[in-house]
Amino acid sequence: MTKIICFIFLLANLSWATEKLSLDKIVINQTISPRLFNLIINQFQNIELVKDIESSREQIIEDLILLNENTRYYTKYNFTLQINGEFYKYFLSKLSNHETNYRQITPSLYINLKAKLKENKLVYSPMATFIIQGILDDLSPYIQDDFILHYQNKSRKESKNAFRIRKLKLLEKYIVPWIGVILNKSASKFNTFLVQESVEFIHLFAENTKLLKVSGANPVQKEYILSGLEQIKTHKSQDPAKDPKVSDEADEKRRNPKKDVEVLKDVPDDAAPEVLDKFIKNIAQ
Repeated sequence: MTKIICFIFLLANLSWATEKLSLDKIVINQTISPRLFNLIINQFQNIELVKDIESSREQIIEDLILLNENTRYYTKYNFTLQINGEFYKYFLSKLSNHETNYRQITPSLYINLKAKLKENKLVYSPMATFIIQGILDDLSPYIQDDFILHYQNKSRKESKNAFRIRKLKLLEKYIVPWIGVILNKSASKFNTFLVQESVEFIHLFAENTKLLKVSGANPVQKEYILSGLEQIKTHKSQDPAKDPKVSDEADEKRRNPKKDVEVLKDVPDDAAPEVLDKFIKNIAQ
């Protein structure tokens, strides 16, 4: 019995860092939240993803609190337009000057991207899948009718051709660097790349949402788009780690969980439950 308790307590100490990173108490109001916003927030709730952005956790919380208040000044339609526009502007410009081995869109590039998505569909995060599938959807019309192979020979005098050629050139400028990053990174590293960029995007976007509130407009939403943030903030403000002495003691326990196990070894196997409770409480203090 004592050995089982030792094992459980050791696991609890070792998993402390993972629990600290969890933002899964945040609940998204699906009635007013656009899909893209859901994807961004869901990244911050994924334990495997957020372990790489631990240092940004407090910034994320503050930005989400700010955004949560300011989005009440947007209708769902306007908020969807705003976040979609800012998202694509941020992410497309992010890699527009990124050096890549690929110079233009080709059928083989399209096929390789499609194959990588299929091979890693269980690894890619929903956000990664959303971006890759979006690129494939944008390129598909140019691949299906072989326009991508012959557009240089097309007459630019025809308005239809001129429009498609212009759009294809823009895709090559902004999409090809992304394809290069996707193909060159493993699926897990691309997930990490996206969540790191999402931290910066949410920070900038939250700051931009101040403008409508400052303009003197009245809130148009009675409900908040997120809930659970205040609980996280309150927990953070009451965190005993803010006390240097308590923090040092907590760090020592986390670095040396075996000490706690050593203490539990002194408990007899047939100890009464109340005795075990006393030992556990002493360790937890």
